[in-house]
Amino acid sequence: MRLRFFSLIMAVMTLSSFGASQDFIPVEALFENSEFKSFQVSPDGEHLIAIAPYQGVDNLFVLELESMRIQLLTDSNKDIGFVSWVNNERIVYGLSDDKDDARSSAGGLVALNIDGKDKRVLIQPYGAQNSRGVTYKPESISVISGYTPDEDWIIIESNKRRQKYPDVYRMNVYNGKRKTLFFNPGRIHSFISSPKGNVALGIRYGEEGEEWKKIFLKDSYDEWNEIFNLTSSSDIFDVIGIEDDGETAYVIHNIDRDKAALYKMDLQTGIIADEPILEDAIYDVSPFEVFRTGGVGPIAGIAFHREFPTHFFLRKEFSAIQKQIDSLLPGRFNHFVNSSKSGLRIVIESFSDVEPPFYSLIDLDKGQLVPLSRINKFKDKPLCETKPVSWEARDGRRIHGYLTLPHSWEKGSPVPMIVRPHGGPWARETWGLTWHFPMERQFYANRGFAVLEVNFRGSTGYGRDHLESSFKHLKEMHTDFVDGTLWAIDEGYAEPGKIGMGGASWGGYATMVGVTKFPEIYSFGINFMGVVDLVRHIDRYIDWDRKSGYVYWCNKIGDPEIPEDREQLEAYSPINYIDAIKGPVFIYHGLDDYNVHIEQARMLIDEMKDQDMEFTKVLRTDEAHSTHFEDDRIETYKEIDMFLSALLKQWD
Repeated sequence: MRLRFFSLIMAVMTLSSFGASQDFIPVEALFENSEFKSFQVSPDGEHLIAIAPYQGVDNLFVLELESMRIQLLTDSNKDIGFVSWVNNERIVYGLSDDKDDARSSAGGLVALNIDGKDKRVLIQPYGAQNSRGVTYKPESISVISGYTPDEDWIIIESNKRRQKYPDVYRMNVYNGKRKTLFFNPGRIHSFISSPKGNVALGIRYGEEGEEWKKIFLKDSYDEWNEIFNLTSSSDIFDVIGIEDDGETAYVIHNIDRDKAALYKMDLQTGIIADEPILEDAIYDVSPFEVFRTGGVGPIAGIAFHREFPTHFFLRKEFSAIQKQIDSLLPGRFNHFVNSSKSGLRIVIESFSDVEPPFYSLIDLDKGQLVPLSRINKFKDKPLCETKPVSWEARDGRRIHGYLTLPHSWEKGSPVPMIVRPHGGPWARETWGLTWHFPMERQFYANRGFAVLEVNFRGSTGYGRDHLESSFKHLKEMHTDFVDGTLWAIDEGYAEPGKIGMGGASWGGYATMVGVTKFPEIYSFGINFMGVVDLVRHIDRYIDWDRKSGYVYWCNKIGDPEIPEDREQLEAYSPINYIDAIKGPVFIYHGLDDYNVHIEQARMLIDEMKDQDMEFTKVLRTDEAHSTHFEDDRIETYKEIDMFLSALLKQWD
């Protein structure tokens, strides 16, 4: 590939004034739907498919690159969740289930030409109804390979024959006909193929309530042989790609080690190389992006999170291209997303701590970098920088996090602070901005609050020990927040008496623990969809007939049937300590939440009412475990804006 120096073709786009205050950013600007959610370039590099909102619903648009003409391709009343090119004229897509509402249509597979013609529903979405009002039985499918030597066909796995164990088919994207490649050889739950569509590996998970995972290798005689048996949910083994020759796979694993690392694996023998290709002393190598040449071809590189996001390239020519891009888009993390089959046209995503994601197209042949979405939306109202920080917990463990300071902060003049715990809890905070919950840090900072985000023990990305140190250690998980808060006070960032917590899901639960167990530190709380009664929450999984969820929480947090576990669950259930709260609490929940039942919010509201405590409630009848709908989201954060404004007035 011949590298040219790129010329930057970018129209700088600015926004009109946000409001009377020079620094004030309205809620709408921070929490509106993103302009585009993704772009995918066609195999020939002539067109792009984009997922973007249309009348409040994620739809598909097609962009002709020669003319830069964009057209609406679908007019769906349900969000489109994924799209994939099959050939230069045809795509397949399916509906999103982001709302987490099993009663709405989701899944399915639809084929469509990019001129809008020859639409065919290949697999009906679950929840959809036929003309007689009969709801279609869910058929779960996954596209294993979108590009095949025969461009009329894709390779899919489908559970049509057996609910838990899919078979593998070739499917014609014009008439929907299927040809069986092979039936499931046993109890394999998913399959992995080479770029050419040759299925090589299978994964089998433990039955409901079991945490093991087995990896199978398909040999030249079409026999499936077990090569790895992972016995814990903390074990990591992910195949991130297979070379074109089908002989080498790249895997991420933490077998017999603390931090997950990148290795080569021989697909003829199933043997993993002794030495890793990439490892880190502090962080797991856990890619959030895997870039493949030609869209689905060999892996060129990965992007993963350390304290900042970082690249690693397996093909050096892309490292040289990356340097050119970074020189043209400084101050941002710019990573490859997908490319044309030739690799000459590449979509990149760019973001930073002060700029939400935007997309550009690299044309290596013309030597151009062309904007695809709005750049620097907040140029006239600069956002606040986010920096990595760390501190030592009371037991000596190093805890990492991120600190965002408002423009009003000056050394020697601490400001109010919101400690923002992430959900999961087995997840982590990262440096850059995405939509929508990560925008909270900028919302709070714009209102004058410092924001401390804590990757407490149990957070992913810091190795097996950091993850497992949380299991049935609720006290330590929460004192990590307290220790971080005390560190921020000692460093002069946070003003005592003006510190609160705010988070969603587990973060909402942690918030309620903060205001009930440590009321001398946290004087207010913002609770999105948080648990207040751990025992009731765990038991709810039995009511929902979700045994695997019940067993998972019992193993990780505590089993209500074991006396010492139940004692800890009760001790860290905020509902038992509501009388300790010393300040106002904001409560948000959705009626259709099937992760945390709305009864958790209702019992909290009832208890606070009984004790004549100050709270603000926002209960949505059309939301699930999210703030999915734009109007709901904006109105909710306007309520929070008033909640925080009242606090600031009290303190003044």
